[in-house]
Amino acid sequence: MAPLMGRLFPRLTDRLMEAVGYWAQKTSTPGIPARRDNLYSPREDGAERSSLGYPVVLKNSPYLQAQMHPVPTAAILGGLALGLVAASRARR
Repeated sequence: MAPLMGRLFPRLTDRLMEAVGYWAQKTSTPGIPARRDNLYSPREDGAERSSLGYPVVLKNSPYLQAQMHPVPTAAILGGLALGLVAASRARR
């Protein structure tokens, strides 16, 4: 959504990012100090993920699924478009 918003409403997107961009990346949970990050050296446990424990970690997204399955995505979007056209004609 962010790239689309940036393309359609660039100034609004800038203001939104200025308002919440920094805050959304901060946490009050310190994590485990010995395993905080792996910026300068590998972590001793070999883990690739953060120890901060965010509640939701997505393995993929609807956007990725749409890219991986273009034919069903096109069929769904085409069906929605036909439905919208039919609904607008029915209103007239």
